[in-house]
Amino acid sequence: MDEAAGRWELALSRWQALAEGEPHAEHACRRLVRCYLALGRPADADRARERCRGALAELGVAASSETLALWAQISAQRS
Repeated sequence: MDEAAGRWELALSRWQALAEGEPHAEHACRRLVRCYLALGRPADADRARERCRGALAELGVAASSETLALWAQISAQRS
């Protein structure tokens, strides 16, 4: 996989496309956020988190514990 090989930009473009096409796909949101964090783009990671949060809220679905932990990581990096 691109992330494992350190090809973060390539992985980012793939996860962006999936997240745009399927905004409710929580796994895509997590991967997108991880790419942004790996590339040193915490503001973009935060925006992706908020889009995902909104999409899940539209469905009335709570984020998984894995997603919540990742979101906490974003907050910690921004502090």
